[in-house]
Amino acid sequence: NPVPCVALCPAGVDIPGYVALIKEGRCEDAVRLIRKDNPFPAVCGLICEHPCEARCRRSMIDDPINIRGLKRYAVDMAGDVENPPCAEATGKTVAVVGGGVGTAIALPVAKKLHDMGVEVHAIIGFRTKDLVILEEEFRAGTDNLYMVTDDGSYGEKAFTTDKLKELIAAGNQYDEIIAVGPPIMMKFVCQIAAENNIPSVASLTAY
Repeated sequence: NPVPCVALCPAGVDIPGYVALIKEGRCEDAVRLIRKDNPFPAVCGLICEHPCEARCRRSMIDDPINIRGLKRYAVDMAGDVENPPCAEATGKTVAVVGGGVGTAIALPVAKKLHDMGVEVHAIIGFRTKDLVILEEEFRAGTDNLYMVTDDGSYGEKAFTTDKLKELIAAGNQYDEIIAVGPPIMMKFVCQIAAENNIPSVASLTAY
């Protein structure tokens, strides 16, 4: 079983491993190790909500390690680290549904699947245009991106669940649906998946 910090990381990053590499001054290797599970260490070093720190064993002595800060430090000190080659297509298709700030956690999940050769359809939703984040990153790291807003000020006027239903009704066949966002959104995404006999996963660490 993984240690507590890894168990709470949505991407399952080897946190003790890259912290040890940073201690040894091997920041490039630390970035490579992070990228094995999370293709966006630079982004997550800035905006990740670091649920891992809530279960850091160092807090049994004093305070948790600044895990997110160490990730950012590794990226800053490593400079340009060559990206690993993309994997061949797997023939599988996954829908990643992100809502609000949950899109920040949905992004590395979607990018990792894409890099593994999975066809990824991302549906990301926000209340209004002013709250939209990471659009270009999603376009670069997925096969199809569908943007929706509650008020129609950007992308389509719809909820993420409405768009998911539309895509399934249009004949898109998903091997899995992954939801990251407000609990009520994840609840209905999983209900839609169940109604269509599609396996689903909801991340409870985003909120």
